[in-house]
Amino acid sequence: MTNSGPDSGVQKPRGSQFFLANTQAVARAFDGCGEVVTLRPQQRLPRATIQNGGLFAIREGLLALDVIPPGGHRQILDFLMPGDVVPAPGFVFPQSFSIRAITPSIVMCRPGNGASAWPTGEVHIDLFLAQCYSQLARRNIHQIMIGQLDTESRVASFLLSLAMRRGESLGATHMLELPMSRDDIADYLAINHDTLSRMMMRFETLGLVRRINRHAVHLTDIEGLGRHTPIGPLLLAVFARPACAPTPS
Repeated sequence: MTNSGPDSGVQKPRGSQFFLANTQAVARAFDGCGEVVTLRPQQRLPRATIQNGGLFAIREGLLALDVIPPGGHRQILDFLMPGDVVPAPGFVFPQSFSIRAITPSIVMCRPGNGASAWPTGEVHIDLFLAQCYSQLARRNIHQIMIGQLDTESRVASFLLSLAMRRGESLGATHMLELPMSRDDIADYLAINHDTLSRMMMRFETLGLVRRINRHAVHLTDIEGLGRHTPIGPLLLAVFARPACAPTPS
């Protein structure tokens, strides 16, 4: 599935300084509150911490929100990066939900139920609301990707959205780190590993990407890759507009 016309290309998102500011602002909001958990790769946030409710913020690393429905296959709902804030959704999947580190990670946990978990002060509340809305928007985009798009469009959308979330301006080309495994990506896109590999090889044949190693790929034609997804403008609207980090007064 391809998209043509003036809106089919991918414009430049805001720079990484906005993402850095968000990460620092979130860390200040969590400072001295709750628990700081350090995780090794593939280690999961303790279930007792999740069941305590509250809010979680990512200070360092890359993590996955996993869920395994009873009798079903693992589904990755989201990849979490520094500055992301998510409410504890353990009540939705009390037994099968988990937060798993993909790289060495640090998670800040602010316990509480409902409003009690939120920080005081208008500046922090506005920031947390913006971050939670951002996560909700990502979740909706994910549902569109796996529910409405074909495999080619899913993979193209994933590569572009991940590049945008890194906070770096996209030019004609872009070097993209992929810390997650191919199995992680396949589970996020609801396709199998072999299908993902074939699609990446197809993109490489088309001159859209060039594989560097297991955890890095060079997006050699950003505009061309954007024409392989019908939701390019939607990706830009969601992923290229990080929540603005306000300055505390």
